[in-house]
Amino acid sequence: MYHYKKIVAVTPSGRKKYLEVLKDYIINNPLIDEWQLWQNTNKKEDIEYINFLHHNYQKVNVVRVEGATGNAYQIHKFFKYCTKKDTVYIRLDDDVVWMDKNSVLNLVNFRINNPEYFLVYGNIINNCICDHLHQKNKALEIEENIGYDCLDEVGWETPYVAEKKHRCLLNAINKNDVHKYFFKNHILEDYKRCSINVISWLGEEFYEFKGSVGADEEDWLSCDKPKRLQKTNIILGDSLFSHFSFHTQAEHMEKTDILEQYKKLKRNSCLS
Repeated sequence: MYHYKKIVAVTPSGRKKYLEVLKDYIINNPLIDEWQLWQNTNKKEDIEYINFLHHNYQKVNVVRVEGATGNAYQIHKFFKYCTKKDTVYIRLDDDVVWMDKNSVLNLVNFRINNPEYFLVYGNIINNCICDHLHQKNKALEIEENIGYDCLDEVGWETPYVAEKKHRCLLNAINKNDVHKYFFKNHILEDYKRCSINVISWLGEEFYEFKGSVGADEEDWLSCDKPKRLQKTNIILGDSLFSHFSFHTQAEHMEKTDILEQYKKLKRNSCLS
């Protein structure tokens, strides 16, 4: 409990190769009371790893729903389990592979103190809206211009640009210079769509509609529901996370050493 609130992380799950990286950031964070793994896979290795996490870590719970075997359009069914009052929920993609040491704390504090926003986003590396802001603020110095659009053809579709984003962040981490990625909190005006790699909501708000979310969860959460409620979403500039890849980038990214670099960072942080 934190300020009389339960803190619950949730992750659509999941791919073992990424969960192995995310796991330590969640398990070792005393602020997080529970980690819900939303089982949405039919791959034996991944299911076995999800069960392993459940059996070996007290804070891990597995949530299963009918029909969730790997289709992204099944994820919306899980939100009905995230409607408890006095609870802060944080949804993290399974391929969030790094987070700054104070990111969760900053996100939770802001979420609790600012109920007027529907969603609070983390500041996410490899998220086109955030990438555009990083580039605008000279934190991301690459030749390619990333547009202010969730599905920008450079930021979302172009695999080698994703690699550049990660290499720039890894360089900043090694130089202890990640603060350059921070920016002033950014309100998503006009219900702008933004990829939901890291988002936070209040259980009592989702209780009002029983966690009934549209099949296109991203469009519903970032655009449709906020518009109906007349409540904006906001990106928290000092809550920094790294998201590995979109499906448009995955084949290329898997051929790089980027994931191993993040694993190395995790190992080193555990030794420090």
